[in-house]
Amino acid sequence: MIRAIKAWTAKFADKIVAISSAVKSDIISRYGVPGDKVELIYNGLEVDRFWVETRRKRGQKIILGSMGRLTSQKNYALLFEALAQLKDLNWEFRLAGEGELRPELEHKIKDLGLTNRVHLLGLQRDVKSFFSDLDVFILPSLWEGLGIVLLEAGLAGLPVVASRVDGICEVIKEGETGILFNSNDQADLVTKLTKVLNQIDQPETTELGKKLQSDIKSRFDIKIIASEYQALYLKLLAKK
Repeated sequence: MIRAIKAWTAKFADKIVAISSAVKSDIISRYGVPGDKVELIYNGLEVDRFWVETRRKRGQKIILGSMGRLTSQKNYALLFEALAQLKDLNWEFRLAGEGELRPELEHKIKDLGLTNRVHLLGLQRDVKSFFSDLDVFILPSLWEGLGIVLLEAGLAGLPVVASRVDGICEVIKEGETGILFNSNDQADLVTKLTKVLNQIDQPETTELGKKLQSDIKSRFDIKIIASEYQALYLKLLAKK
């Protein structure tokens, strides 16, 4: 019903804005909208709100983290199973967010013997502070339209390990600004996490975070995105 309503109302729009190429493709295929009617304008964010100038001095324990809703889409169960295979390495994982899967994830943490190493922190108001306390950010999502939290973590200068899905691949350039693993592939995730944990102090790992930070600032600054919307509105008005 909802899909039919969206398809019907789309006929009356001059333009439909998609926040990523992945979303644009979905709109075209799902609702039968002509491609030239869909404008690609990425989500933007306030750079200064999340920018971290200097990374924290790392201790012996590597602090891993993620932020998101505790839902099946985010695939945290797979991440916990992967982390359970890395108990011989010195790490701690912090997850910020709430959702309906919290009880299920709490049981999984206990069953995997990760109670003292994986911490569900709930909602975090000070997002910048949360990211500032991490050494590595992980996003294991099964799908993402774009992944705003990925942009926020990137502006904090964090090395990122994320799933190779359409929305994320529009943000992360594999091997240049982050590390991607095959979606829902536990073995590949273990391999990529092992590599990052063992090379956390290597220049190439640090550079991943720095390059991502610079790339996000140049592409997703809200000022740039606002100017793109303004240009679209003026173009549409000129046709009226």
